[in-house]
Order: sequence, then structure tokens, then C-alpha cells
Amino acid sequence: MVARPARLGSNSAFLSNQFASEQPRAEEKRYPYLDRDLFEFLASIPGEQLLRPGYRRFLMRRALVDILPSEILSRQTKAGAARCFVLMAEHYWPRLEPMFDSLVIAQLRFVDALAFRDSFIALRSGCVSPNVVQLIRALALEIWFAKCDRVGVLSGLPANVESDRFRLDPLTA
Repeated sequence: MVARPARLGSNSAFLSNQFASEQPRAEEKRYPYLDRDLFEFLASIPGEQLLRPGYRRFLMRRALVDILPSEILSRQTKAGAARCFVLMAEHYWPRLEPMFDSLVIAQLRFVDALAFRDSFIALRSGCVSPNVVQLIRALALEIWFAKCDRVGVLSGLPANVESDRFRLDPLTA
């Protein structure tokens, strides 16, 4: 079957109206992994060179051996999510800093107020503690308790509630 060129009869008015209502786009969608040359190249490589037990991205690492330092080539993991926590602390610092003056979780003795503040200052400066997840959970608890306090839910709690379960030690440099 031979493809015929499209006729511009009655559809031309419809298409011109469609294009007139849309903003012109300067973007182009590309799918580099669907490139025929790349696919043919990868299909021609023997499987034992692409996948080697115990090695991730073996072919890529072998191709970059003269370009990248050995520390980078031999690492087994990516950078991780630690940077996300640092960026979060930096971004929300103007909203976090006033919270440290009257922490509900410190009044309820879940955390030490100064250690909690110092941990966030260290996180903001890039020092990520192994306990960063607990720190973020304690922050979520603080936000929740502060909201409950504003609504008056916490007004009946005794002042001497004790708990060291969530105590956070200050980070050491």
C-alpha cells in the first residue's frame, strides 16, 4: 500500500483554527534510547560483556576507565538522599527557625530543644546525621503537635510528661 499525501480540503480550516489557538512550541521530544544506531550497537555486543555477575554497568565503567578517577568508577552506590534533606533544611529555614523558640515536643520532653535546634543547624550546613530520618520525623511530630496546641487539643496534658524515646543528641563535627 502506498501512502498518499494528505488533502487540504475541508480539514485545512479546522487545522488552521487549531494551530491559531495554541502557542507555538519551541520544544522537541526525543527518545535517545530508541535511536536505531544505538539499538543496533547494543544488540551487537555479546551479553557477557553487557551483564557481568557482581558488576553494575560493567561496559560503561570499562569505557570510562581512562576518563574517570578509580574512586568514582569503583563506587557501588549513588550519592543518596542526604542532599535532599540539606536542601529542605536550607529552603525552609525561615519557617523553621521561629519554631525552635517554643517547641511543643520539647515541652513534652520528647526532645532536648537545644540539641534539636543544633541538629537542624548542622543539617542546614551540610552535616547529615545517621539519625536524619528520626530528626525529620520529630519535626513532623512538632508540626502536628503545634497545630493541635493552636486548636486547643493539648491544653489538658500534664506538664510533667516524660519521654526520652525521641531524644536527639547534637551532631558532632
